[in-house]
Amino acid sequence: MKKMGFWGRLLAIAVGAVLLLLPVAACSSGQSAATDTNATDASATSPTGTDAAAVTDAGTDTGADSSMLVAPTDTLSNSSTTDSASSQGTTDASSPSTASSSAADTQSGSSNSSGSSSTAVCSPGSGASADSVLKSVLQNNIQFVSDDYQPTMTVSEYLQAESAETGTSMQIAKFALVDLDNDSIPEVILGVTTGGSDDVSFIVLHYANDSVYGYSFPYRALNSIKADGTFSFSSGASDSGFGTIDFSGSDYANMITKITYSQSNVDVNNNQSVSYFVNQQSATYDEFEIAINQEAVKPDATWYDFNDDQINSALS
Repeated sequence: MKKMGFWGRLLAIAVGAVLLLLPVAACSSGQSAATDTNATDASATSPTGTDAAAVTDAGTDTGADSSMLVAPTDTLSNSSTTDSASSQGTTDASSPSTASSSAADTQSGSSNSSGSSSTAVCSPGSGASADSVLKSVLQNNIQFVSDDYQPTMTVSEYLQAESAETGTSMQIAKFALVDLDNDSIPEVILGVTTGGSDDVSFIVLHYANDSVYGYSFPYRALNSIKADGTFSFSSGASDSGFGTIDFSGSDYANMITKITYSQSNVDVNNNQSVSYFVNQQSATYDEFEIAINQEAVKPDATWYDFNDDQINSALS
C-alpha cells in the first residue's frame, strides 16, 4: 500500500507540471508563429477612461490605396468562434459592396478570429518581441486590451462591436508604424473607414509590458501623421495644432501632448480671443504660422495596405 501511494503521488505531480506548462507554450507559439491558438486567456486589466467631446474641425489626410478588413455583420458572442472577414477591394476604385462581397475570402494568417474564450492574451514574461506581438494582434491570433469595449478582444471583434454600435460596416483599410510617444517602439495605427477612401477614426495599438493596448482616436484628433511621430489635431477653428502622445492620459484628449497650438479664450464679457504657442511657449500669430508651415512639410508616415503580405513585410 505504501508503494502504490508513492507512485500515485509521483504521477499526479508529473501531470500537474504538464498542465501548468501548456498555456505558456500556447501563448509563446501564438506570438512567434502568428498562428491561431486555443491557449487559456491570461488576465488583463483594461485602462480606464472615457472619450472626451468629439472634435469638429475639418481636416485632410493622405494614405495609399488599400485592402480592407471588413467587420462581419453578426454581433459578438463569447461562446462561438467568428471568422475574420478580410476583403481584397481597394478604397478608391471599389464600392463598399464590392469590398463586402469578398469578405469571405480570408487571407492566410489572418483568417482565424477566435472568440474571447479561446484567443490567447499573452502575459508579461512571454519573451516575444514587440513586432511579433503586434503582428499577432493584427492577424487576430491574440487579443489586445481595449479602452472601448470588453476588456480584451481581437481586431475583428473590435470591428464587429463598432459596426453594431454605429449601424455601419466598419473596415480597416490601412496601417502605419510610427513611434508616437518617443519610446523607440513604434505604435501600429489602424485607419478605420466605412468603405470609402476617407478615414473616420483611428485605432492606436501601443505595446507595453508584453501586452498590447488599443486606443480609439477620432479622425481630427490624429490627423496628418508624420514619420517623426508628430501629428495634427483640432477641436475647432481656433483650437488646433500639432503634438505627440503620452499614453498615461485617461483618454485620447488627455493623451495628446500639445507642442505648437492655438487656444481660444472667452472672458467674463463673452469676448473671444486666441492665444498662440510654439514649443509650448507663448508666441505671436506669425511665429505660430511659421511653425505650422514647418510641420506641414515634414515627411508623412508610410501607410501600408491592410493585408497579410504587407503585415508580414512591415513587421518581419
